[in-house]
Amino acid sequence: MTRAHDAGVETDGQHVPVLLSVIQELYAAALDGTSEIWQTIYRQSSLLLESQAGGFVSADKANQSADVASLIGFDKQRAVQAYETHGIGADLIYTSTLAMASGSSFIGSRLIGTRALQGSPFYEILSAPERLNFVLGGILENDERHHSILCFWRHGDQRDFDEGSQATLATVLPHIRQALEVQRRVRGPQLDAIPARNLSIGNFQASRHGVLVLDGKGRVLFVNREGERIARAGDGIAIHNGFLRLADAGLANEIELMMSRGIGVARRKTIAPMRPVRIPQRSGRAAYELLMIPITDGVQRAILPPTAAFLVTITDPANFASLSQQRLRSYGLTSAEARLCQALISTGSLPDAADELHISWSTARSHLKRIFAKLGVSSQVQLIMRLVAVGQGAAG
Repeated sequence: MTRAHDAGVETDGQHVPVLLSVIQELYAAALDGTSEIWQTIYRQSSLLLESQAGGFVSADKANQSADVASLIGFDKQRAVQAYETHGIGADLIYTSTLAMASGSSFIGSRLIGTRALQGSPFYEILSAPERLNFVLGGILENDERHHSILCFWRHGDQRDFDEGSQATLATVLPHIRQALEVQRRVRGPQLDAIPARNLSIGNFQASRHGVLVLDGKGRVLFVNREGERIARAGDGIAIHNGFLRLADAGLANEIELMMSRGIGVARRKTIAPMRPVRIPQRSGRAAYELLMIPITDGVQRAILPPTAAFLVTITDPANFASLSQQRLRSYGLTSAEARLCQALISTGSLPDAADELHISWSTARSHLKRIFAKLGVSSQVQLIMRLVAVGQGAAG
């Protein structure tokens, strides 16, 4: 088994500007809507990797079921039908990557051998119809509940992916993962109905996450209502004299280092990875989670103040636990439907909610249709807004 590359891989100095451009596009696309970000991921990655197709597979490890969330360069309907017939459990790439950590990358032909790869159901289902032979992949997530893989293919008349290709994917993969998290938190289902071109900074008031905009020195240029509530509580995080302050000196230094690196190029010509930071609450409650996103060109730059340098989200776990089973059952929902509503609020998307509940996406969609009928809504955006209102009513 080939050794997976870690996220902090060095890159050729002359390729850094291209990588930076791709990373900026990823973060800008995070505010652009649910489907657009996948188009950006595959379009930008194909430029770097010289690939002709890409796919994302999410598997429920408890139930051994899988769904194809997004496919570029394939006949999606044909591929999905094939998955429903054959399933993912027998797939060699899937089983060979179960031990890999999130953020790892691999070359399929080296991982399990070219002959074995060409004999796997995964290869036959997705590659053969389009005459694609070689696969390069990255592990987006791998925990006790689910396993998701991002894969790229080349045509059979091209050379196989090499160590340079793998290093490139390993460098970009942490930013792909974070861009998806940015979209989940900042854009979220409550803003999905608003086209990117119509977004304004005021729309962030609707977010159940704290949202702050900082300049390059850490001065707060904007904070939404949830961010103000967290700061006023002063439980590990505060806004003092117009600056974001953390009570823990070590974490404060870590945030300052992240700001100084941004998504720029460090002295060793590496792309600085960005990751969530857990902020303990001195009261002993569940820790906040802070995510710092560098401001890039595109959508983010268009809607934020001119001097904005960072978009910060702060998640309070307690803010996503206000919808009780009893409250939801009072609306005529079954226990399974109520659990899906709770998961939708906490995760922000139906696929993630299904993963959290260990159910297939088809089951989640069936529950969702019945929830729509019972709550009198016609879209997931309306449902989220209704659930938020229900939660606020319970709190009151």
